[in-house]
Amino acid sequence: AAASADAGTYSQPSHAGLPPHTSLLGGSLVGTIACFALVFAVNSSIHSYLVVLYAASDKVAASVGFYYMANACGRLLGTLGSGVLYTYVGDDLGLLAGTNAVQGLAAC
Repeated sequence: AAASADAGTYSQPSHAGLPPHTSLLGGSLVGTIACFALVFAVNSSIHSYLVVLYAASDKVAASVGFYYMANACGRLLGTLGSGVLYTYVGDDLGLLAGTNAVQGLAAC
């Protein structure tokens, strides 16, 4: 690409017309998710270690299996329950859907 004859007229490319604070928001979101992932990974490994540590020596596999089964069932029921709350919160149940997303999220 040819360089501009006047070096003082160079401007940074716009990011598809996004406001300048969008980069800050995206960076803080990524940073928050990375911190959450780190804490979640450490917490998960500690739980797994404790399940193995406190399991009876002849029942380690059953204890670990029960732990992961209970964890998966809790996540499934939590996901379904929050979906039902989100869907049916609100006054109008026309077409079986709530009308107020703020109330639906608050109920979850």
